[in-house]
Amino acid sequence: ELKEQNPTLVESIIVATLGLQDAEATLRKALAVGADIAGGIHVFYFAELSVEKVSFAFKGMKADFIKRAESNVIFESNEGDLVKKAIEESKLTGERINKTIQVTALDSKQEIVATFEMIVSVKVK
Repeated sequence: ELKEQNPTLVESIIVATLGLQDAEATLRKALAVGADIAGGIHVFYFAELSVEKVSFAFKGMKADFIKRAESNVIFESNEGDLVKKAIEESKLTGERINKTIQVTALDSKQEIVATFEMIVSVKVK
């Protein structure tokens, strides 16, 4: 589940799977999608506040799957300031700016099930 302070942006994302070990690849893909959204939500938020158009993409992702997620998963990213500064820098320079952000996936016991290092790339047009 993905939760944001501003629920109008994203209310929740729920992924369910049934299966044994062969479902592991599907679970990892679902976790990567959740990390992608958790990482990108800051860009969407600050792009919305910006007067200019902001183009962004993820240039890379490194995932460490620590344990199998067997409950609801909450994705945390506290990189809003870094993303905001990247957008401001791109606005000043006119260049594409790449920054590495961290996303953590936690289960219902607040145990880390996965960590993600993602390279977000922004350009203000």
